[in-house]
Amino acid sequence: MLELLQIIFGFALFFGCGYSISLFLFPKEIDDIERITLSLVFSVIFPTLTILFTNIVLVIPINTISVYVTYITLTVLPYLGSKEPYRSKLSKLFIKLNNKLPKI
Repeated sequence: MLELLQIIFGFALFFGCGYSISLFLFPKEIDDIERITLSLVFSVIFPTLTILFTNIVLVIPINTISVYVTYITLTVLPYLGSKEPYRSKLSKLFIKLNNKLPKI
C-alpha cells in the first residue's frame, strides 16, 4: 500500500513539475497535446539541470530530501508565476531589468 502511494505521489510530482513550467512559459498559446508533451520534456530537463546545478555550484549533496525539495519548488514557483497578479509583477521586473542592461 505504501509503495502504491509513493508511486502516485512520485508521478504527480514528476508530471506536475513539467506542467507548471509549461503553464508559466506558455500560458495560453498551446493546445492540450502540446502541453502534455512539453510537460513530459520539462519534467525531465528542468529538475535534472537544477539538481546538477545545486550539487556542482552550491555543493548541496544529492539525496532524497534535496530531490523532493527541488521537485516541489519547481512545481510551486512556476505555478504561482503563471497566475495573473504574479505574472504582471514578473513582467514589470523583467522590463525594469532589461532597461538597465547596456545597449549593444
